[in-house]
Amino acid sequence: MAAPEGWADPLAQHAPIDAHPTHSSPAESPLSSAPANPGKYAELREKSQRILSDYILVSSQDDTVKVLGASLDPSKLRSMRTFLVDAVLKPMKSAGGHFLKIAASSAVQRTQDIVAGMSMVRSSTRADQEALKDKCLARDDCRCVFSGAYNLPRARKLPPDQRGTVGRSVANTECAHILPFALSKFDENSLTEVSNKAWIWFALYRYFPFIQGKISADTINKPENAITLEVGVHDSFGNYSLAFEPLDTAHQYRPHTFVQGFTLVGTENAPDHITFRQHNPSVPMPDPDFLRLHFQVAKILDVSDIGLKIEAEWHKRAKMPSEMSPDGSTDLGHAIRVKMLMDI
Repeated sequence: MAAPEGWADPLAQHAPIDAHPTHSSPAESPLSSAPANPGKYAELREKSQRILSDYILVSSQDDTVKVLGASLDPSKLRSMRTFLVDAVLKPMKSAGGHFLKIAASSAVQRTQDIVAGMSMVRSSTRADQEALKDKCLARDDCRCVFSGAYNLPRARKLPPDQRGTVGRSVANTECAHILPFALSKFDENSLTEVSNKAWIWFALYRYFPFIQGKISADTINKPENAITLEVGVHDSFGNYSLAFEPLDTAHQYRPHTFVQGFTLVGTENAPDHITFRQHNPSVPMPDPDFLRLHFQVAKILDVSDIGLKIEAEWHKRAKMPSEMSPDGSTDLGHAIRVKMLMDI
């Protein structure tokens, strides 16, 4: 299915993703980084084994110990790290608003398994974006849920005698997906694209099981997965510089910034917590589990420095010539590695 006019799918050109080290197909049920030295690995292995030995099975079908125990192997740990980076961190960082490619896979495509996984992933269109935006504006009182700024186009339409009721702060706002829209949009004629999306969703369900059954490739465009944000705030949210941690109180969140100790513009006076309010009861509230996933991905990207590494590769790519040199001096191998993020 072609991308909507004026919008380019940032995940459209991704190279194949390797299979999960313990699963050969994304059609299987989706039920964590390798240490730098053997001594550290032995210490972590012993600690992991102690934790597993103390684990209490929740039922006779609970295979937690079996699955995790099988992974206490350096090569499998490294494979799991690679899978997490390739199937979660790179796509989420990319789909948040940047156009890049996922790392190339060394594995041979498992065609039959991928075809089976295709049935689990259906694409949605962006034709209903305006409807979703209107719903979120109605629910969020036409305001950015973070800053409280009122939607400028809506403010301009207010009669003069009503303008004082919305406050003095106005801004252009956008409907921001929590789990990115690009996770649903793909070319169904491309086996690689369908394969990648199947593996991405497999990984999301595996590493963030609290979203399973709540959202999928064909339900990205729903109010539970969207919030109204100022344009600048949306950009920060999309690139994981800003995230909202769900608190124990319903619809209450703690804002977090991930900018290496700097102050993110627009967050200088951010409160300790914010509360999302439902001004239209017919429109469902944002699902805290989707915001929890976004927050956890933001933390992993920050703590692991994977986010910085991806951005560094983007800067390298931006400086690369758009065409090959006619004298044959272009280093194609280097260009491919940079464009495909193969060194991360």
